[in-house]
Amino acid sequence: MPDFLSWQFGLLILATFLASTASTAVGFGFGIILVSFFQFFVPTVHIVGLGLVIGLANSLLRVLETRTLRTDGISLRVSFSGVLGVPLGVSLLRFADPLFLKRYVSVAVLVATVMLMISRRSRSTASRDGRTARAVQIFSGVLGGFMCGSSNLGGPAVVLCSLIHHWDKMTAHAVFSRYFLATTAVSVVGLMLCELFDQATVVTGLGLVPVVWAGFAIGTRLRDRIPEQQFRQYLMVLLGILAVAGLLNTLR
Repeated sequence: MPDFLSWQFGLLILATFLASTASTAVGFGFGIILVSFFQFFVPTVHIVGLGLVIGLANSLLRVLETRTLRTDGISLRVSFSGVLGVPLGVSLLRFADPLFLKRYVSVAVLVATVMLMISRRSRSTASRDGRTARAVQIFSGVLGGFMCGSSNLGGPAVVLCSLIHHWDKMTAHAVFSRYFLATTAVSVVGLMLCELFDQATVVTGLGLVPVVWAGFAIGTRLRDRIPEQQFRQYLMVLLGILAVAGLLNTLR
């Protein structure tokens, strides 16, 4: 784990601030931004643990902000199915070879970025069949929960689901916040039970919580002031570059 006085820790602060600001402003991106940056400075297992500690603080703020919004059962359905997928992801993190995990995280970032890029261009229409819509939500939740527990990348599957079914902006914010809180909290418990947390990870994560709060405050102010579509495009390009660089780094 980087020393608190090192330039690497400064980059962790910057990544945390960017992740919190972006996810608050556009509704997603917290985990993928953290993992994209952290993969260069933090061991793979610690990437997930550190991201979960920080993500829990971010998710709590977002749930409090959206607590009065109704989602007609979507939040409960997606969150519960996400929780079911978490143990599979944590098991992968516990038993897989360290080099495999490093490459897996890099590939996961790349795939997640491509998914988000494709989904933004998709013109899919929401299904008229309620059972089909619920099945897609459940599948997205389980897949996202698995990704959250194994790599802290639980967002893209559920973001894609939201775009397919055309959730309005605040419904998406509400669903994402509750889903991320549920899957992150269960992932934290899973890593603790598997003894994948160490003291340095927890201390570093808690030290970055004020940065999360600062990013959240800025993000809420930017939400209705930035050109969201353009901002997402720039974000996807940045994440794509980081994903490729991370993957190439593991092949050296």
